[in-house]
Amino acid sequence: MPYLDFLRYSIDDECPVPASIDKLDWHGLYDFAAKQAIIGVIYHGIKRLPEGAPRPDTDLELQWFGMAEAIRKRNMQLNMVAAKLQQNLAKAGFRSCILKGQGNALMYPDPYMRQAGDIDVWLDGSKEDIIAYARKNVDNPKVLYHHVEYPIIKDLDIELHFIPSFMLNPWNNARIQKYFESTRELQFTNEKPLPQNAGTIFVPTVQFNYVMQLSHILRHYLKGGFGLRHLVDFYFLMKNVSSDDEVKSLLNLSTEIGFHRFPLAVFYLLETLFGADFSCVDSALKGKAGKKLLKDMIEEGNLGKSNPLPAKGFQKKCIQIKMLMHKAYIEPSEIPFIHYTRYWRKLKKSRT
Repeated sequence: MPYLDFLRYSIDDECPVPASIDKLDWHGLYDFAAKQAIIGVIYHGIKRLPEGAPRPDTDLELQWFGMAEAIRKRNMQLNMVAAKLQQNLAKAGFRSCILKGQGNALMYPDPYMRQAGDIDVWLDGSKEDIIAYARKNVDNPKVLYHHVEYPIIKDLDIELHFIPSFMLNPWNNARIQKYFESTRELQFTNEKPLPQNAGTIFVPTVQFNYVMQLSHILRHYLKGGFGLRHLVDFYFLMKNVSSDDEVKSLLNLSTEIGFHRFPLAVFYLLETLFGADFSCVDSALKGKAGKKLLKDMIEEGNLGKSNPLPAKGFQKKCIQIKMLMHKAYIEPSEIPFIHYTRYWRKLKKSRT
């Protein structure tokens, strides 16, 4: 697919211009990039095009440039907010760690090309203390199972996390929380500089990020959809894994927590779309699960926004059940607990 060929070119500075560029529908590529929340990533590839190579028409390229500049400025703003937020949290007695977002952007070849979302920050403190802190600064903040919303800046969602992420299956969830707890000290001391002297932030280690992002992507996949932005994040994360032994160690770790086919499917996508090498993971399940996951990802778009469900009613429930049955092959241990976990989280919230 020409769009995916150009995405691979955009994220790998050593990749040659794809042969399929002659067939590229640039307006279609723009719509595809917008659907998958990777406009800035694709524009990074356009900037790399050599003299004489096909490129978008002038009007479209200017539109693309404008969007890429908006993404760049948003990243600069969020970098400053993230650094300042962690400073304020430290003054209040909380060590913290930025999850996903601006931490992921630091792994990109251009830290401003990633389309920024909200700011998720994990605090080193009890749930009660974190909620009390949020309530000092925000009137009636919304409290969910794993975070409290902290809307202190207009048009920017900030979430203060009690736990980094979670699994739907309660047994898997117990295992992943045990893992997070066992490595928490490293996450609150892993400091990285931000570009342009914007300060520093604390971000997760590679191993921790691998587990957390897998659970995050899987949850989105089961409950609606995930997109190429998630996959590009994971691609750049895995570029920090230096050896086959480390890949196998990560896979064994995720299996112990309760992942089975999903990591294999994600590895298949990274190989097929981006040319990553996971030949050390020899499993027939990798291709079978990966092909199914790839089809779903392209059809559903970023967070399922490209294939929305009906607002409510019997039709919505029927579609949800059909989707879950279709996705059960990828990670069957999680499927039975989707509705149970929703009730469980509501129950925990009511006790807060």
